[in-house]
Amino acid sequence: MYGKLIRKGSFTFLKKEYAILGIFALVVSMFILLFFPSPIWEAADPFINLYMVIVYLLGSIFSGLAGVIGISVATIANRKTAVMAQESLPKAFMAGFRGGRSNGNGSCWYFSSWCCCYIPYF
Repeated sequence: MYGKLIRKGSFTFLKKEYAILGIFALVVSMFILLFFPSPIWEAADPFINLYMVIVYLLGSIFSGLAGVIGISVATIANRKTAVMAQESLPKAFMAGFRGGRSNGNGSCWYFSSWCCCYIPYF
């Protein structure tokens, strides 16, 4: 019962946070469109600025998706750890360790995919 309430509260927090971050992303997108990599009124190809906005917004969306997946895994792992703690400490430790490991592996895959996409351009 408490696990469902914690999960519901976590997703309520994410909705509020992402609403604010959505506004921030739109403001930054306008800033990128107008000024990066060069001011749009001076650029030889203004579509480069538009491409940068698209990539920025896609990165923001995928980052938000990683947050949703992460909070899902974390709340499930915390609930399982609490249930296992009622049985024994070693079982609780393994449940918590496995939940943390899955989130850590997700972060590792996210970082390595970022490297594969961006390192060739440096």
